[in-house]
Amino acid sequence: MCAFQYRVYWSDGGYEAIKSAIEKLGKRHKEHIAAYGNGNAHRLTGRHETADINTFLSVVVNRGASIRVDREMEQNGKGHPCGSIPYSGYLFLLGVFIGSTLMDPDAEIAYDYSPYLYLYKSGRVKRLNPPDLVPASATDSVVVSRDVIVDSTTGVSARLFLPNNINAETKLPVLIYLHGGGFVIGSPFSSTYHDFVHALVAHARVLAVSLDYRLAPEHPLPAAYDDALSAIRWVASHAGGSGPDSWLAEHGDLRRIFLAGDSAGANIAHNVLLQIGAGGLGGGTRVEGVVLIHPYFWGKHPLDGEKASVGLREWLESSWEFVSAGAIGLEDPRADPLKEAEDRLKAMPCRRALVVVAENDFYAAMGRAYYETVRRSGWSGSVELYVTKGVQHVFHLWTPESRKAVEMRKKIAAFFHADKLF
Repeated sequence: MCAFQYRVYWSDGGYEAIKSAIEKLGKRHKEHIAAYGNGNAHRLTGRHETADINTFLSVVVNRGASIRVDREMEQNGKGHPCGSIPYSGYLFLLGVFIGSTLMDPDAEIAYDYSPYLYLYKSGRVKRLNPPDLVPASATDSVVVSRDVIVDSTTGVSARLFLPNNINAETKLPVLIYLHGGGFVIGSPFSSTYHDFVHALVAHARVLAVSLDYRLAPEHPLPAAYDDALSAIRWVASHAGGSGPDSWLAEHGDLRRIFLAGDSAGANIAHNVLLQIGAGGLGGGTRVEGVVLIHPYFWGKHPLDGEKASVGLREWLESSWEFVSAGAIGLEDPRADPLKEAEDRLKAMPCRRALVVVAENDFYAAMGRAYYETVRRSGWSGSVELYVTKGVQHVFHLWTPESRKAVEMRKKIAAFFHADKLF
């Protein structure tokens, strides 16, 4: 019988980001925890249940800390290793088969995508840290919300957000928001994304459609792209005051549709924008702009200034294969927009783009390169780069009331209304 021992190494800069997670883990396993430092390296050791370490790693990933985790299996807890698996940087256990071949396929892990999910040999998927879901609210004093079905064929739904107490004749820009989560986790109904979109709508005075697109691996890419395109067309169907949803029909200004998303959601926003193409949506509707927050773009070869380790690069390449069932590799422009044909970028059917980058994000170099590529492509629109100094990937979701997160929201809110100056 094998028990697990984990050694977690982190840089000085990463410690503060994950301190609370370390302390929480330590309280549960005081007799097995040791933490010490030497120069720029620190170590946390202990024997833990897999669920405990996955919870810990989830916090680490979400806060963008740079770590290495070594997992060793100890025979009867006596220090005789029966295996060793490294986690490097943001690298997690991939493609590991655990257990006897005699195990039930519904209990045998075929692919360990910790801290996100397990894929079992039977095809069953278990998400390790399901989100805290919150209901929509029709009585919120600032922003009301409700849930709707966007596509009855797929069952894809969305949460709509509308500023409260607006006049019957008021028309608002329409924001289609796409959550992040590496294409495998995340939900507009989670407290994290409900609160973020609620705050953004309160700042920006827009009507938001926060999409619950289908997730991999049950629905590999391009399913998420298809769902986003379907949602855009559903929104456009309300042109002229018609359509199935009264909020969009009465209050949506469909000449001012915006796409936005963070991380994987930003990737989706970019790709569906290109799918719309120069022909646009028709019917008097228009995508006015796109906001890409810490976009999940990645290429085969490192860029100047890139912060990712070799291990992280390997994990990201594997992850793209996993979420697309092998259909999308790092040479594909859907993963690496720098590979995109120039004529496709030039045909982006909107007038403005905002690329939001976190300085310490391992995606930052690609975000900057994307901005430069669009700027030089010959596209007739206006592209802007906004960089938040000293922060990590999607920091605004974990510190939503911090000064930098509020400033970022205000910047995005202003972008939605800058078209009035044209």
